[in-house]
Amino acid sequence: MSHEWSRVSASLKLPGSVSKHNLENSLKKMCKEGAYWGTIAGVYVGMEYGVEGVRGVRDWVNINSFMTPVL
Repeated sequence: MSHEWSRVSASLKLPGSVSKHNLENSLKKMCKEGAYWGTIAGVYVGMEYGVEGVRGVRDWVNINSFMTPVL
C-alpha cells in the first residue's frame, strides 16, 4: 500500500497531473492491497489460534512470573 500511496503523492506534486480517473484507480489499488494483506493477517491469526488449540499451550509467558521473588 505504501508503494501505491507514494506514487499518488508524487503525482499530486505536479500541477495538472491529477485526474479523477487516476485518483480512482489509485484508490482501487490501495483498497485491493489492503484487502489482500488483511486476508493474509486473518489467515495467520487463525492458524496461530488453531495451533494453540491443538497444542493446548501458549507460547507467550507472563512477565510477572519472572518478577515475583522466590522465598
